[in-house]
Amino acid sequence: MKKDRLGKKMAKVPVVLEEQIWIRFGLGVVMSVVGIVLLFSVGQYIGLPWFLIAAYLIGSSTLLAINCISGKITTIVGVCRGVETAGLRRRPTAAVIVVDGSPVRIQLHQRRSPIREGDTVVVYASDRTPIYKKGGIDYLCASYAIEVIGGVQ
Repeated sequence: MKKDRLGKKMAKVPVVLEEQIWIRFGLGVVMSVVGIVLLFSVGQYIGLPWFLIAAYLIGSSTLLAINCISGKITTIVGVCRGVETAGLRRRPTAAVIVVDGSPVRIQLHQRRSPIREGDTVVVYASDRTPIYKKGGIDYLCASYAIEVIGGVQ
């Protein structure tokens, strides 16, 4: 009975967050296997950092899953009004989205798909994530996942 309720709650988790959970968990398992191989082949001092990273990743995925199931995720939906770039390759570093008439600046980390002006952006963050104000713009510095829906293709 409990498993059935858990399955229903996991079915409500957005796909982007589910991907994050499985990526973190999978990397944690891979790191622990590498740690075991290094522990028996090289020595305990080489294998220990791999176990620590694996524990962090598995703990992170578990905490994210618990937050998703318990509903401690804030969803911010807005339209992109500008993208800040840096470097020679013009890599996007931040985006400004408009949410209910007020601008919110979000940090972009390792974007797989580009964000352009006019795209609808969905940001998933923890309820405890602080939002800072500076110069009339809200700053959201941390998020679990960013999803780009529709807009300019």
